[in-house]
Amino acid sequence: MRYPCSTLLLALATGVAATSALSAAPTPNVFLNLSTRGRVDSGENVLIGGLILETRANVLIRGMGPSLARFGVGSPLGAPRLTLYDKDGHELATNTDWRLAIPAALGPIEPPFPEYTTFDTPAAALRAVMSQVGAFQPSGFVDTALYAELPAGTYTVHLAAADGEPGVGLVESYLVPETIDAFPPAGRVRTAPEVGYAPVLDGLAPISPVPDEGAVTLTLNFYSPAWWRLGGATVLLGSTCSIPFEATGTRELQHGRAGALDTRGWLVSPRYTKTGPNTATVHTFATPTASSGTLHEEITLTFTSPSGGTFVASWKEVDGPSAGGNDGTFVWRRSAPEGSAPQTGGPFFRRFPVTYSDGRPSTDWGVEVADHGPVLEHGYGPDGSDANGAREAVVVAVGHQFVLHYDGCADGGWRACRAVSTHLLGWSRDGPVLELGAPGSIDEGTVASPWVIEDGGLWHMFYLAARQTTGAPDYVPMPPYVTRRATAPSIFGPWTKDADLVPFDPSPGTYYAATASPGHLLKHGGEFLQFFSAAATSPSGVLQRTLGLARTTDLAGTWAIDPSPLLPPTEQIENSSLYYEPANGLWFLFTNHVGVTPTGMEYTDEIWMYWSPDPTRFDVDHKAVVLDPGRSIWSKSVLGMPSVVRVDDRLAVLYDGSSRPGYSHMQRDIGLAWLDLPLQPPF
Repeated sequence: MRYPCSTLLLALATGVAATSALSAAPTPNVFLNLSTRGRVDSGENVLIGGLILETRANVLIRGMGPSLARFGVGSPLGAPRLTLYDKDGHELATNTDWRLAIPAALGPIEPPFPEYTTFDTPAAALRAVMSQVGAFQPSGFVDTALYAELPAGTYTVHLAAADGEPGVGLVESYLVPETIDAFPPAGRVRTAPEVGYAPVLDGLAPISPVPDEGAVTLTLNFYSPAWWRLGGATVLLGSTCSIPFEATGTRELQHGRAGALDTRGWLVSPRYTKTGPNTATVHTFATPTASSGTLHEEITLTFTSPSGGTFVASWKEVDGPSAGGNDGTFVWRRSAPEGSAPQTGGPFFRRFPVTYSDGRPSTDWGVEVADHGPVLEHGYGPDGSDANGAREAVVVAVGHQFVLHYDGCADGGWRACRAVSTHLLGWSRDGPVLELGAPGSIDEGTVASPWVIEDGGLWHMFYLAARQTTGAPDYVPMPPYVTRRATAPSIFGPWTKDADLVPFDPSPGTYYAATASPGHLLKHGGEFLQFFSAAATSPSGVLQRTLGLARTTDLAGTWAIDPSPLLPPTEQIENSSLYYEPANGLWFLFTNHVGVTPTGMEYTDEIWMYWSPDPTRFDVDHKAVVLDPGRSIWSKSVLGMPSVVRVDDRLAVLYDGSSRPGYSHMQRDIGLAWLDLPLQPPF
């Protein structure tokens, strides 16, 4: 603890306070925590904690309920509500979702804290704080927390049952050293309120809502006049340049959006990235004129205060020889835009493509998405059917409900499981719908990734089968992946495998020599189409992944596979789900991109979307990123197979991810994100 001679007194009990004391010595790198567990109800039977601070301090207070289940706690509190009171009993803040752990208002602290939303809150920063103070990570979003800088004084914390259903709860209080976050909560909102956006761990945290007509501007003051040389022309900028972050509807301004107009008359799409406690970078794509080239600009910021500091800038013409640089000071200011931003095609915006070490292609387009977070967490399936992970969601609408088939991992391997919902947010799980095959059979190791289609009153399921897997407990299927079929009179089964039918297998010397696993099924143009995942091993031993197109007129027969892949293997994609947009006649193909770390490790890193008027032909230049770890509110390393279904005027995207760091296939959950309809691409 870095607060000299501070003392934390904590009283915790159910209904009545019992007192204990903890003295915090000024020893560096010592994290202090007190917690208690008890039965929680409502009214007078709440869990109460007393908190006394002798000096101003950063404090993380948590009220845990649902997450206790994974530690074997019986009857955990299902809907906790955490409330903080001052010494006079005035309510200062309340919370029912830890992602909103920065309070909207906190009594005597001036000015008031802003009203954050789940899209604004730096959830990744909160996870980092929890990790560094030794707090276990929440398994969902229903657990509660409050994170703030509190003045010296006496406080009371109440943990109650928000829905009136009692259960076992846990109250925790942590003193958080300022060294964990160079910009603690109070610094975000009190130090520079005129800025509108202040630097935080992962980007720009809103100080207050910026109206649609508002903007936040980064102003660069050059130590020497700035010159830009482009297309044979030399332009003297002068001593100042302003780069606005326009409020054009995107919830994450730091990811950029084409259409902002800077003082040079250039269209830019700025992106802000925090790189250290007091450093950040700003990248822009700048197009001076329609006839000139495009500049990639990088500005390195060093903060001497939350609202300003020094910078070093460099710029280079994309696919051209022109380059330059300069340095100076900068400041963030709230400002009004100098002109309205041009339209960029509905929710689509320019982004900065990822540079991969092996040169695989990326994309400079993104689409705005509202990420809800996990909706089906592993470990709750019947008989432990998804105890080790839940992934590869396949969702279909049937009547007034949604049926979700997903891969569940238990002892023995991955099996296709089923869950049912009426609203996509909560699921009733039925357990496995297919069992592993007998020893020696083609699917003795894996029966997974099930895609379903109905024809003539009979339901057909095409699933991934594999003989071999890695060892326990992962049981990751090993190539070759093959496609097999099962049938049922209803989508709810029972499913019967057709052991004698071989829809298609990998074929030596083709783009699907290593894997040929099932994908989205569609009836189109008098035939059935299947967009299957294909892969072949390159001479260097790396799998080259893509999508193939299989065709048939008889689901009980074999499939003819197009000789060329749907998209080049250099795209490195797998898995598929399609949506037809009636507003413009376009087909949208959702797929899983496979990224690569600098050390050469491959992993599922982003969800991509391609569009075309013809579902059998797609263009590599017509693609955008739907979801990446920077925009997922919970999964910051991996993003797995997407599946889409229309719900009124929105498109639901289900995918798998993990709140844990790393790239493992295991311990994944299934999340949900939303896209507004209609989808109108920029070209």
